[in-house]
Amino acid sequence: MMHDDDDDGTDCSQHKWHLFMIDYCYFGNTLVMIYLWALPQSARLFTICYAISCGPLFWAVCLFRNSLVFHDVDRMTSIYIHVSPPLVLYLIRWHPEELSAHWYTPFKYCISDDTATDDCQLPYTASSFVYTAFVPVASFIAHSLLYFLVVHVVLGRKLKEDKRYLYSFRYLLENRQ
Repeated sequence: MMHDDDDDGTDCSQHKWHLFMIDYCYFGNTLVMIYLWALPQSARLFTICYAISCGPLFWAVCLFRNSLVFHDVDRMTSIYIHVSPPLVLYLIRWHPEELSAHWYTPFKYCISDDTATDDCQLPYTASSFVYTAFVPVASFIAHSLLYFLVVHVVLGRKLKEDKRYLYSFRYLLENRQ
């Protein structure tokens, strides 16, 4: 994502890239970690994480032109941040029994209404539209507003004075070659 020929990929603040750490992808990754480690039985949180991960996080791979370059730490980190949550949640959604064997608690999700029992929760139902569409979109809008306030209002003067700071808006709008 951010490249210099002499870069060793170890210090974002030295290169003034640390504003990438407040991007939506880190919010999505944090939410997935909360789901995995604190609330793995929450069907609602799973649905929200699934929608965020398979939506904006996964599409950001195309938007930021992420690529799998094994010798570039920045590119590998970027691809990992954007691709691992959708892959993990896909496996939880479609292979909960196999994945539960390797986790501290079972993932009890059903694939269809026919397999729904008291022991498993169906994460996608007609009533879950709010958690599939509205909550992820609302979280994206809220994060975008906060991000805009931080980058353009709170840090606006500093970022205008020092063009070396790189953040998502600047990265996407500049002609990077």
